[in-house]
Amino acid sequence: MDFWFDLEFSIPHIILYLLEFALIAFLFMRIYKKREFPTKLWVAILATIIGLIALSIDIPVRDEIIHLSILPLGAWALYFLWKRSNKWETYRKFAWLGFLTSYISIMTILGAEIFHDLIYPKDDVSIYLANIEEASVIRLIEDVPFVSLNASNLEKQLFSFEEKDVQSSNWYHETDNGKPKRFPYQLIGTNPRFGSYLDSVIYIEKDGKGLLIQTEDHQYYFRSEQSFLEEGGDENEA
Repeated sequence: MDFWFDLEFSIPHIILYLLEFALIAFLFMRIYKKREFPTKLWVAILATIIGLIALSIDIPVRDEIIHLSILPLGAWALYFLWKRSNKWETYRKFAWLGFLTSYISIMTILGAEIFHDLIYPKDDVSIYLANIEEASVIRLIEDVPFVSLNASNLEKQLFSFEEKDVQSSNWYHETDNGKPKRFPYQLIGTNPRFGSYLDSVIYIEKDGKGLLIQTEDHQYYFRSEQSFLEEGGDENEA
């Protein structure tokens, strides 16, 4: 049943979740209307919910962990509980619908991820910086100068940023060797594009031309042609 937890709430995900629930409701009502035996609605719903219980294995797919149900524990439990009566024949289709729901959910999750990436490509810097009206820069280390954000310059360059390879290992060793931290500033007060549900932490390169965007499961590095930082800033921000 855990495939309904940890839901994302971006617009594409919400749309697909609603379609999923509508499909499950349609299948449930179709089975209920075509039932061969007298059926209590609340028992049918309960059998469907119990049918959700299954032994699953975790499979990584597109940066998601998919819970693939392999053993229908709920349906088996109902079978052994009801096999001596006619209840199993009456409600077995609802139990198997519950088990089938896990596969419908998997298709929903994968479809939502593809749909989301089409609308909100994660390698597009403008997705993370849709609103920078209240953006500002803070220092992460003390031995770098105070700077401020040139918001208009940053906004003009949003669609000209180029994605570069993240060189985490090299950057880490640079810090070990006593070189200045490559990303000593953080950009705060920004908002992602509406409906994307993309949380991120945005670091600024020391020359003011690079952005390192850290999402929940990935890092993206972008470079601009001109610096979007200006000398000076609020010395109370450290």
